[in-house]
Formats: sequence, structure tokens, C-alpha cells
Amino acid sequence: MPEEQRLITKERLKKLRVDHSQTQNEIAKVLEVSRQQYARLESQHTDQELSFNQAIRLTQHYTCSLSYLAGFFGSENDVPYTATEILHTLKDLQEGSEKWLETMLKLSELYAPAAAQKFKEERLK
Repeated sequence: MPEEQRLITKERLKKLRVDHSQTQNEIAKVLEVSRQQYARLESQHTDQELSFNQAIRLTQHYTCSLSYLAGFFGSENDVPYTATEILHTLKDLQEGSEKWLETMLKLSELYAPAAAQKFKEERLK
């Protein structure tokens, strides 16, 4: 990964954590690493990089895309479509078909479990 991209990713890690009002310790638990290891992921140290599996865990935790996490987009709004947006669009298109929506939710649970859970919670409000 180019140095510039690595720095963007590290900045993005901190921004996501702060935006979600979480501590380094909380995110370290999500990644199953020590707080010190996570702190190095957020810092400018180049000896600690995010693994692919860790990146996947974070995208599920924050309900964001890998592209956003990697810094390919300036904001979450720049990402073309997130799983949550797709679920909301499908809901709007098929408002009268509850069975169809449930089928789509089951499919989403396989590919984007955090987004499916967030959608279900919003639906209950």
C-alpha cells in the first residue's frame, strides 16, 4: 500500500472511532487485539497495518464499505451505495410486499450482517 494511502487509512480509523464515540479499547476488542496494538494501527507507525480480516470486521462494526475505510472516498456520502442504503431503497420500492422485504433481509444478513441489523432496528422505531 502506498505511504499516502496508508496515512489516509490510519486517519480514517481514528475518524470512524471518534465519530462513533468509541474508545480505542472498545475497537481493540472488536478486532481481538490489545489497546496498544490498536493504537499503533491508528498512529503514523508503519510497523502495524490493518489485516484484511480486521478491515472486514471494522466495516461490519461501522456499517461502512471497504472503499471508504481504505480512503478511496472522502466521506461516507461519497460511497455509491451501502448495504443500508440498498435495503432502504428496496423497502421504498416494495412497501407493500413484507415477504419480499424479509427475503431481502435474509440475503443481506449473509453479506452485510451489521447493515441488516441496523435496518431492522430502524424499522422498529
